[in-house]
Amino acid sequence: MRDSPVVVVQAQLDAYNRRDLDGFCAVFADDAQLFELGCATPATSGKAAIRDRYQTLFEKSPQLHMAIYEVERGLIQRVHFVRA
Repeated sequence: MRDSPVVVVQAQLDAYNRRDLDGFCAVFADDAQLFELGCATPATSGKAAIRDRYQTLFEKSPQLHMAIYEVERGLIQRVHFVRA
């Protein structure tokens, strides 16, 4: 049985806060997509592209941003970012 969406997203946030790229990517589906809230086209598609994007972000230690997660079958499928 896969973990609940709350457990999956918390694991992702915990890995993000530790800047643990492997742990962070482990909870994403291979075909996951990242969106800016309200945009129909993903800003990033695929786990490999997500890894590349966050490796750079982790190196720069950005501030946290709000996000909305869609979890399917125990893995993050889509993320919508809310920018101030």
